Amino acid sequence: MSMNLRQMEVFRAVMKEGSVTGAAKLLNVSQPSISAILRYAEQRLGFHLFDRSSGRLRPTDAAHRLFSGVERVFEEVARVNRTAADLNEAHRVSLRIGSISALSMSLSPHLVAEFQRAEPRANVRLSVMKRPEIAKDLCAEQLEIGITFLAERYPGVATIEIARRPLQCVVPVGHDLQGRASVTIAEIAAYPLVGYDPNLSTTILLKRIFKEAGVPYRPVCEVEQVLQAWSLVQSGIGVCIVEPFSAMEKFFPGACAVPLDCSETVPLQFLVAEGRSEWSMLHSFIEQSRKVLAAAAAAAP
Repeated sequence: MSMNLRQMEVFRAVMKEGSVTGAAKLLNVSQPSISAILRYAEQRLGFHLFDRSSGRLRPTDAAHRLFSGVERVFEEVARVNRTAADLNEAHRVSLRIGSISALSMSLSPHLVAEFQRAEPRANVRLSVMKRPEIAKDLCAEQLEIGITFLAERYPGVATIEIARRPLQCVVPVGHDLQGRASVTIAEIAAYPLVGYDPNLSTTILLKRIFKEAGVPYRPVCEVEQVLQAWSLVQSGIGVCIVEPFSAMEKFFPGACAVPLDCSETVPLQFLVAEGRSEWSMLHSFIEQSRKVLAAAAAAAP
């Protein structure tokens, strides 16, 4: 036999509160009701969930194993309830956006702000997520759009290129390379290099660029986030290469970006669930973002 959702709820409350009294208070029901539901659940399951001794409940090994599965069930219940709330007209989130961390401090909030100026009726929720999480939530209809660069291909997810820009080299203020019109990979190789986690798409790109330039790729340290790279450069550890969209200069005044003399460019990409890019609010955000980025490119020196 199996447990129904009410029995799972009571079991979960007892596990979390550690007592029937606490569970009854949490669920706003009587203690006898909690005890009765637990006993019936154990009868249906065919094994004990708690050892009862000295007036206390001690979870059995089976209860501990069952608890992790019950937690996952209630995570999904919470997800369904969030969706239901979103669909309620009074609380509906018109556009749910997931942004990778590298773009979450500057570009993504800027695009959202410009969109809401153009579309005052829009209600936007912006979350910071990793690429696989964005793809998963797009397919589960928990997101409308993801903002990223150098994205992999994900089943059921379409990639829309919004803009493309050249790479940049970040150096400390006062560095020999500051103020240059551009720098080459060979010139960068003369200085300690801050690199990225070997599994990141940025690292794969950099290894290829260095190989094509005939220069060994040998970072002195590796980080997971671009803001960590900027921080290390500002500290004087070395230089780093970044995509052009994260725009961290205002957060790290002790570092500055110099154009990289390289034919390689990086695409800014929006991820959407296949077949949904023409949804009106989503389409408006995509087109507004294109205009904002085109205007910024035209105004750049």
